[in-house]
Amino acid sequence: MTGTFTSLGLCNTDNIRKIEANVPAKVKHLGLSGNPFFCTCDLVWFRAWIQLNSMKIIGWPSNYTCSLPKEWVHKSLADFDLDYSACHPLSPYVIFAICISSVSFLFLIMSFITYKKRWQIKYQLYRLSARRRGYQVLGDHEFEYDVFVSYNSSDSVWVISEMIPRLEKKEKMKLCLHERDFEVGKHIVDNIVDAIQNSRKVLIILSNRFAQSQWCQFESTMAQLRSIKSGEGAVIVIILENIHMQNMSKSLHILMKTTTLIEWTKDKRAKEMLWNNVVSTIKS
Repeated sequence: MTGTFTSLGLCNTDNIRKIEANVPAKVKHLGLSGNPFFCTCDLVWFRAWIQLNSMKIIGWPSNYTCSLPKEWVHKSLADFDLDYSACHPLSPYVIFAICISSVSFLFLIMSFITYKKRWQIKYQLYRLSARRRGYQVLGDHEFEYDVFVSYNSSDSVWVISEMIPRLEKKEKMKLCLHERDFEVGKHIVDNIVDAIQNSRKVLIILSNRFAQSQWCQFESTMAQLRSIKSGEGAVIVIILENIHMQNMSKSLHILMKTTTLIEWTKDKRAKEMLWNNVVSTIKS
């Protein structure tokens, strides 16, 4: 009697080897009805052989039932089907390797996100710390400085020779400069945030060196947040030179699109108009 079966996926290399080792190739008929079959992984090879040679099995499939294990008792051997994964569980080493790979992948993703959002994270941590200390934002009439000037140290000569004479000496504005006014011994993040919060306006002196500096990027990010809170005109950008595309970060691009931009020029007449524009924006 020939049974009709669906593919069980049992004829892998291990099963074929067991068939060749245990069942002679010239067997014409085999009668095993009434035997107690242990329907476990050890019998998978024989079930695979039956699948290929059911016409040789006498009394198949009616007289072939499972005796063990408990979940297969009295069930037909023809229905016995264990997939590959049930008989070949992953080794502890493979499971360990998968876990390590998954954790490493998640770590890389979190590291990437943390790096991209590092300045926002630092700012939020600062705000939490400030709240514990009872920090309060100063009102408009209590600002310590008229302008916080954010610039790279490589542009100090320009700040000293061009900006200070016009804004501080001529216009009598009180400027906050990191090289001069930051509190010694105070954490740089606290100095930056306090300076921005204590100034009516933020003036960014944009150059390629500025765009390449991480601390300058942090200052520009803080300035953006200040602009969002205080509204248009809180941040002014003076562009000293053409910014190379490789230095143009996404946050810097957004800053340039959402703030007042003034391009520096060496032309005397245009320079006077530039400073007048800066002064009027600061005083507005």
